[in-house]
Amino acid sequence: MTLIEFYDRTVAHTAMGPLALRPDKIILVGEKYGMREQGERLCALLASRGCPAEAEYRVITRSEVRSVLVALADILDREPDCQIDLTGGEDLALFAAGQIFERYRKKGLQYHWFNVRTGQVKDCDLDGEKAIVPQPTLTVEEQIALCGGRVIFDDEKPDTSHRWPTDEDFGRDVEAMWAVCANDCDLWNRQIQILGEINRYRDKTLPALVTEVDIARIWPILTAHNGDVDLSAVYGDLAERGLFSEFLLDSKKLRLRYKSEAVRQALSKAGTALELMTWHLARTLVYKGERVYDDAGTGVYIDWDGELRGRYAPETDNEIDVVLMKGMIPYFISCKNGTIDTEELYKVHTVAERFGGPYARKVLICTTWGSLNQRKQATLKDRAREMGIYILEGVHRMSAAEFRDELRKLDDKTIHVR
Repeated sequence: MTLIEFYDRTVAHTAMGPLALRPDKIILVGEKYGMREQGERLCALLASRGCPAEAEYRVITRSEVRSVLVALADILDREPDCQIDLTGGEDLALFAAGQIFERYRKKGLQYHWFNVRTGQVKDCDLDGEKAIVPQPTLTVEEQIALCGGRVIFDDEKPDTSHRWPTDEDFGRDVEAMWAVCANDCDLWNRQIQILGEINRYRDKTLPALVTEVDIARIWPILTAHNGDVDLSAVYGDLAERGLFSEFLLDSKKLRLRYKSEAVRQALSKAGTALELMTWHLARTLVYKGERVYDDAGTGVYIDWDGELRGRYAPETDNEIDVVLMKGMIPYFISCKNGTIDTEELYKVHTVAERFGGPYARKVLICTTWGSLNQRKQATLKDRAREMGIYILEGVHRMSAAEFRDELRKLDDKTIHVR
């Protein structure tokens, strides 16, 4: 089967039909700029799914109906089994497709239109036959790749996306970590920052999971943090919950052993606990027997042009705390466990527009507002609303079930944010 696809800069419009119908050949019809690049990315995705498709490109002038009519007639005259996807494309191109329909309908020409948000298919040739196809889904990496970027992992470049364990044991570790954090978010932030500073002075002859330091050596660190020297407040709680398999704190020495390498990495930054909890709950979220999200990533490091350069070479890149996929709808989520600024709003908005287009959902998940007063909070909320960013706040006061339910309802909340 040959699928005639009208090129659209909204990637979901171009990709929906080929992913659902899995054609043998795709003929992209549109203006020259960007069409071939998008087609190549789409064919690469189809090939990775075991559905290699031949691609052909037909350049038209979008403002001239005759140009579109000539292109379509030429294709339909030489291709015996054609279907036309009306999901994307310019208005005049779609108008031309309608004009040519009567001439070729006796050849069994099929017209389809897909609802990107729901996956529903509309029978546009009115022959009573509607294509029955499963709703296409994308992974986070596939979504970014289709939009011309690439998710970079830390086995390729340091300090980029990390592949966290997805087993139940680590899920319990994440929930335990979040419980300690949610108990006192400000204290958590200070104490995890202190832990990071302490680790610079650890005895490096010991195993990587063991941190042992003399109190006298780290005393300047402790006194520099507003007197937060009672490390048992957070570290002792982590030990009680099994995240430290060994914990000793007295007047002379601090010694702790992380449960695992994943736990050690998770406790290296204060904000990671909220990010991991959001990712964990969304990734495992089931409603009425079905998974709510098809894929989830956390700490998603996006290289904008997909070309990984040297470590110190200039790059356009961003890290998004959590990215979820529901069908072909991406959710770009910023997680903040402390003071929030407008720069964070601009970042999530810009990345969502670039790698999600008009279907992207934008979310800010936060605990407290940190040092922001009421006036600044109101200003930031107004700015978020103008950008189409939904704010889910006070998650540290929610139970895991309540937090999970709020994540389930993100689709309705984000679509009505304005």
